Amino acid sequence: MAQLSLPEVVATRADVLRLHRELEALDRYFSSGLQSGPAPRVSKNLQSIARDNSVDLNDAEGRESIVALIRELKDSAPVLHMSFASDPPANVVLAVVSWLRREAHPFALLQVGVQPNIAGGCTLRGTSKYFDFSLRRHFKDHQAELSEAISTISASVASEEVAS
Repeated sequence: MAQLSLPEVVATRADVLRLHRELEALDRYFSSGLQSGPAPRVSKNLQSIARDNSVDLNDAEGRESIVALIRELKDSAPVLHMSFASDPPANVVLAVVSWLRREAHPFALLQVGVQPNIAGGCTLRGTSKYFDFSLRRHFKDHQAELSEAISTISASVASEEVAS
């Protein structure tokens, strides 16, 4: 991959595709030679990449270096699919992306999904591995102990009611 770094705020493949469209719009604006109309909007994500890598977005060569990074990400960045029981807060997603980039791959992207049936926790899927850290899986794995605990508590409550 290119020598540029990728900020954690660029966390998903959708972020990468948006950046690609945004850079194309900037290129069209600067290549038209007119620049009389309003300049295309520059998102915080693109500003972060430019700032973190000391790239001037007004410079065609600087923009091309970011475009090369974005193309590389579109084509070959590892994407992990992570599902939660409900929409995770942005700080959780950023923390996961930060950890993935530090521990797994510097350009890892995350696709976040919601699966209410997992009850709590999360599942993580890559191209060849699947990890289930859900509450549903935990209960399923410990069903016998849970049933025994519920039976014990029920019996205890029933004997207390009879005694009183």
